[in-house]
Amino acid sequence: MTLADSLKPLLHQSGWFCRLGETTSLSVPCGDDFTEEDLDYDPVKQRYFYTCPETLLKIAVDVSDVSIWSLDCQRLLANLADLLDVPDRERVGLSAPLAGGHLWRIGNTRLADGFYYPVWFCRGAQSQLTTLDATLRQLSNRDRGLILTAHQMFPSHYRLPSGFYSLPVARALFTHGSKTVINRDRLYQAIVQPGHHQDDSPVHYDRQRQTLIIAGKEPWCIQGDNQAAAIDYVYQRSQAGVWEVKVSDILLAVKIATHKPDTWSVKRLPELFKGNEWTDYLTSTRRGYYGFNLT
Repeated sequence: MTLADSLKPLLHQSGWFCRLGETTSLSVPCGDDFTEEDLDYDPVKQRYFYTCPETLLKIAVDVSDVSIWSLDCQRLLANLADLLDVPDRERVGLSAPLAGGHLWRIGNTRLADGFYYPVWFCRGAQSQLTTLDATLRQLSNRDRGLILTAHQMFPSHYRLPSGFYSLPVARALFTHGSKTVINRDRLYQAIVQPGHHQDDSPVHYDRQRQTLIIAGKEPWCIQGDNQAAAIDYVYQRSQAGVWEVKVSDILLAVKIATHKPDTWSVKRLPELFKGNEWTDYLTSTRRGYYGFNLT
């Protein structure tokens, strides 16, 4: 699969590629293998050809097979950001590629109700693996994300740093009539159920140790029964695919779990916590709702 094939839903319009010139050689079959043969140009017949290494015959080559094209990468990234509804303020990474120009941070986007996660785009997932791995391991100390790969996928034996997941972009794009759309549910599932292994979820709560672990962040040791009951309830809802929960439901779960009397008067979630550390792990997704802070 080529880069163009993997992005066909986006590339159905003209203007995506700029022709840079022609290659000087071509990989051709030779027995059970391939060999690189020089290309020549016949000005009379106005065509390219190579000499077959087995028969020594001159084999004509279509000009489309020798052309070198350059993809308008900025247009591609901008379109992906549009499909993901990434706010303009989040798009600073589009013009600042990492890993030697093979990795871009598209921005933080909503993949499900209350579930926000950074999305990246990567070219050369296999051929540039050493450079990409070094970059991602540095990033994992402060960032995370779902990496959309182009025509190359990460090797099956390679394990991405904690907090990073990957999905071929071709598996998330499809055309509906004349409109290209992105399947957010596939992106979401690639994060919460990569390979359908629960242990790979970006969030894990150890009830015995009262410790919350979010990929890419320091473990948070929960203090007190009230906090533990609140985190446990939000975690159980997330495991059911619900990533934003009503504050009233959280407080009711705390009241039931800790056997609070009917006179218990806590009405706001921040009243359960001290300081600001908790806001690194819980965030208001909209008025009256909270969920895990994955960004």
